[in-house]
Amino acid sequence: MRQASSTLPSFLDLGLLEPICRTLDERAFTSPTPIQQRVIPPLLEGKDVLAVAPVGAGKTAAYLLPLIHRLAEPAVIANPKEPRAIVLTAARDRAEAIGRALGTFAGYVRVRHVAAADSGSWNKQSKELRGGVEVVVTTPRQLIQLIREHALVMRALEIIVLDDVDLMLDQGMSQDLERIENELPDNRQTAFFVEIADETVRHYVRTWLKDPLEIGAPAPKGGKRAPGEPPPPLDLPAWLDVEDSKKKVALPDWLDADAPSKPAAKTAKAKPQPKQPAKPKQPAKPKQPANAPPADEVDAILQDLDDAEPPPPPPAKGSAKAPAKAPKAPAKAPAKKRAPKKKG
Repeated sequence: MRQASSTLPSFLDLGLLEPICRTLDERAFTSPTPIQQRVIPPLLEGKDVLAVAPVGAGKTAAYLLPLIHRLAEPAVIANPKEPRAIVLTAARDRAEAIGRALGTFAGYVRVRHVAAADSGSWNKQSKELRGGVEVVVTTPRQLIQLIREHALVMRALEIIVLDDVDLMLDQGMSQDLERIENELPDNRQTAFFVEIADETVRHYVRTWLKDPLEIGAPAPKGGKRAPGEPPPPLDLPAWLDVEDSKKKVALPDWLDADAPSKPAAKTAKAKPQPKQPAKPKQPAKPKQPANAPPADEVDAILQDLDDAEPPPPPPAKGSAKAPAKAPKAPAKAPAKKRAPKKKG
């Protein structure tokens, strides 16, 4: 493969349209990264490119900026279901991020796009595809699904970019890529962007790309991210570390109001605990008869008796039988009712 290198001071010097450079200037991106300096000119010329660079080098803007330039000049409106460019990536969230970056860079340029892998309504995306879009950002498997459902066709495709090709192959998408390659038109521009160009990647390069230009560049010094690049992974805070998981975490100000209630709840639960061992000290309860109710029921009964009126005094032993005979007296009384008087 040919080798290329270029050092240009600004995006305007790279040959990009003034509206695109204006968008970058408004966001304080005036100096391209090494990978952008070396990749943008050949992509503007329509050449196939294999770009090898680490995370944070600025690969996303390196292919989005020339892609927008190519689609905006000359301005050609895409036909329904016939996108002019496709960007493939390995993950759905990555496709969503690329779609947002594309919309930002094309702020002053008419380039319609859709991220077919986002979490929005599928009906809305299908409607946009039927209306015609210039760029579709998606994953290989979802692109195959769109082709099967006749939501898009490849007849008018001019550019296809595969971002993170090495990651796609590591995740087992080789068969998906082979199916997609069979659907692509021969007269197209293809760009591969990878972190590592191993033998597996180069095998697909020989199949997909025509006379490609291999470009390599390190990450920018100082770790400055390029426009459109996602932020690098953040280190976990110290209190989330396994060894420091027991450290006290300072609560935010809006939680201070709840702080006094927590100690009260703890003390309320702590008070019954010293009373529990005091219950076994009552020796009188075990001496109750075997048929006696449980202690909890006895306490409830005693509580009810305290609230009720005092009972009458118990009867004497001698008169214990009187209540039993008393009810019998009324029973015999009817038999001794007045007898009818004899006449005469």
